[in-house]
Amino acid sequence: MPLDPAATRLEAPAGATVGAGGTVVLVPGEGRFELDRTAGTVLFTPEPAFTGTATPVPYVVTEVARPDTSAGEQGIPNVSPCPKMTEARCRSPPPPSVS
Repeated sequence: MPLDPAATRLEAPAGATVGAGGTVVLVPGEGRFELDRTAGTVLFTPEPAFTGTATPVPYVVTEVARPDTSAGEQGIPNVSPCPKMTEARCRSPPPPSVS
């Protein structure tokens, strides 16, 4: 059954907040989850000092043929710290060289 991307939404776990439309969830002390309905992905951006396994964020999808039904799942990212000697490279790519 095809899913309806426009009806997909994130839900807030305990202690978190969800933005209008259900596309952004902020988990204090951990980071931000952002749903891209077009790509069908969820991007997790950790807070600078966060490492470890983030709080699971539930999401809901709906079938196109049966909009009155939905199913829930959870996404759980794991964040590892950058090694000290490569920390700058973990934060951003090097600038392009100019000839």
